[in-house]
Amino acid sequence: MSGQRGSNREYLIRKLEEAGHHDLVAAIENKQVSAFACAEALGWRKRQPIQGTGSPNAAKRRAWALHKLGL
Repeated sequence: MSGQRGSNREYLIRKLEEAGHHDLVAAIENKQVSAFACAEALGWRKRQPIQGTGSPNAAKRRAWALHKLGL
């Protein structure tokens, strides 16, 4: 598994720990926010363009969860 990278949850958590973002790792483990959302907020990943078929409030929920974490 050491060769995995990209948007794999375990890989992102490991990278967050290595970067010293232990508070974000704790929030991910407490299911307050996703690993991908944290990586996106830090500029490590980019979300796919919106296709308009999902919930219109999903981005708002992610933004509020990240705001509560101080991102």
